[in-house]
Amino acid sequence: MNPKKVYLVDDHPVILFSYRMLIEVDSNLVVCGEAGNAEQALKDIKLLEPDIVVIDISLDDCDGYQLIRDVSSLSPSIPVLVASHYNKLHIIKPAF
Repeated sequence: MNPKKVYLVDDHPVILFSYRMLIEVDSNLVVCGEAGNAEQALKDIKLLEPDIVVIDISLDDCDGYQLIRDVSSLSPSIPVLVASHYNKLHIIKPAF
């Protein structure tokens, strides 16, 4: 069975590294790419066609909500896992 390809988007290198370490422990998952900004993420996602995308809701270069919409428009079948350090419903609810 081929592992699921996961693409990571976060503007903090330590978080990207941590996600990669957690994901690569599972032989059913592989990190196919990562970006620290929305522009690079969209280019890579078009090219790499990941099975799952993990997006930080607050990015330096754009609103994470817009990136979620862009990924969903680009490929509606790709599940998006939203990562956030926020714990307030009014902040994270728009991601749904």
